[in-house]
Amino acid sequence: METLEIVKSDYELERGKPMPTLNHAFLQQGILLRIAFNYQGKFFALPELNLLIGGEKLVPDLALYAGTPRFLEHDEQFATQLPLTAVEIISPSQSIVELTAKAERYLQAGIKSCWIVLPEFKSIVLSTQVGDYQSFDRHKTLVDPATGIELELAPLFS
Repeated sequence: METLEIVKSDYELERGKPMPTLNHAFLQQGILLRIAFNYQGKFFALPELNLLIGGEKLVPDLALYAGTPRFLEHDEQFATQLPLTAVEIISPSQSIVELTAKAERYLQAGIKSCWIVLPEFKSIVLSTQVGDYQSFDRHKTLVDPATGIELELAPLFS
């Protein structure tokens, strides 16, 4: 039996994560813009932010913070403050097991909630406790009890 060798792109090797697809980028932008418009001054979303958690570099697709963003006089390679919420959008080359393990690392580090976006199912899975997941499909509004953020999903998946 022949074994297939998986060759990772330079992007994947450098970032430690799969190369995003068009739907991935569309969903990332959609969530970011909805947070920006619906929660201006209360929350903001930053894409592809480097986090250092327990010595491990993790890069959520979006990191949600309270307040308003501010320009730093001295830029940082890694965020010194953890976000309230980490958002991960599954890519075709990722497994749900991989992302639930990542969600657990976020939650154990003190991040209040993690959203796992499942484009193929047009849904988002929310976790605020290790091993506890709640699913919201495209016909529902995600309500994050950790932040109070409400996100109508139909516009994201249309």
